[in-house]
Amino acid sequence: MKKSIYRYFQCMIVLGLATYLAEKLISGRLSYYINLRFAVLTLIGIVGLSVMLVIGLLPLLDEEQRFQHLDSGRKPRKQRINLVILFLMPTIFAILGLSIPLILTAYIIILIIGLTRINQFHKTNLVVCQTSIRG
Repeated sequence: MKKSIYRYFQCMIVLGLATYLAEKLISGRLSYYINLRFAVLTLIGIVGLSVMLVIGLLPLLDEEQRFQHLDSGRKPRKQRINLVILFLMPTIFAILGLSIPLILTAYIIILIIGLTRINQFHKTNLVVCQTSIRG
């Protein structure tokens, strides 16, 4: 397994944990498991996991943008911010108190989008490497 795919799955596990904790906190079912005076620590944990997700995804996004064509209309920085917000959508949905099926659907869509982008990056990287060897 390639390192980028391995790192991506690690980030998806962290995203799932942050989303799970946010959903339990907002729905009020967190008190079934821990005392409510520790809810602030859970909120700090959700923010910490989200920061870990962003830090884990940045090398993947930077690596992907290094090989992108310069003729694309978007700025790389803006595209990176959009992708980070996209990856945090399940956690945002959980904080807003939306339904669990919607949160799971967003999580699955993000998983598929990320795997597709990584696969596309590796194919593009392979073509760039082959043309540089021939050229």
